[in-house]
Amino acid sequence: MGFGQDGRYRDRPAYDTIIQGMTGVAECNRRAGGEARYVPMVFADHVVGLIATQCIMAALIERGRTGEGQIVEVPMFENMAAFVLAEHMGDLTFRPARGGSGDLRVLDPLGKPIKTRDGYICVSANTDAQAFALFDAIGRPELKSDPRFSSVKARLANIGAYFEVRAAGLATKTTAEWVEILARADIPAGPMHTLESLLTDAHLGDAGFFCEIDHPVEGPMVDMRFPNRFSAGGRDCYLPAPLKGGDSVAILREIGYDDDAIDEMVKAKATIDGRRAV
Repeated sequence: MGFGQDGRYRDRPAYDTIIQGMTGVAECNRRAGGEARYVPMVFADHVVGLIATQCIMAALIERGRTGEGQIVEVPMFENMAAFVLAEHMGDLTFRPARGGSGDLRVLDPLGKPIKTRDGYICVSANTDAQAFALFDAIGRPELKSDPRFSSVKARLANIGAYFEVRAAGLATKTTAEWVEILARADIPAGPMHTLESLLTDAHLGDAGFFCEIDHPVEGPMVDMRFPNRFSAGGRDCYLPAPLKGGDSVAILREIGYDDDAIDEMVKAKATIDGRRAV
């Protein structure tokens, strides 16, 4: 549902973009980049869908323990508000407020992928050990004793200046060179992929993440394997989403109908035998 049943919005329709706008997602982009923008994917739908799965699993575990079922309400608005404000409530958490809202590390305009000589790199040097190693890597060891950058608290207070130093230093080499240098220095970093280059990522290739399948309707396609792993159970074989009515016959047989009864239901258009559409 779009909105929880206890509030005045309970009967309003909602789409991903509506929820992104109403919960501060677009505002975070405005503060970071100067323009209110949605995250360019169905962000709220994905996030709340995952939360719904967690809630359903919790309810099933409780049913297994007590034998009692329950109604589960998973509103998009409330969940995304909690998702955003967990990061950005900031000093508004306190009474009275101790300052403003927002995590400045991610809202600063320079809190973004960093331009290298041939592309972009993503770097998170947050701890003192990581920041000091970064200063050494970019040839600025004197910054370790600079009062603006000598502690986590100081760098947060001067986050814009810290990001400017970082950007200037990382512009001098290629992305691949920096990935190797920063890995040796134990600084978290990785290349910024395009949607196209992600398809050729070496790690995903090692993991067999992409596979070619033969869809029963669309023909040859590239699919993604389930990214998570279980020590038991699970499925390795490809199973496409069923066509309309694709599982109707199997379900009817499972609940006790014979083939003649199912054929009559199909002829009467009471159900669809989706297998015949393949």
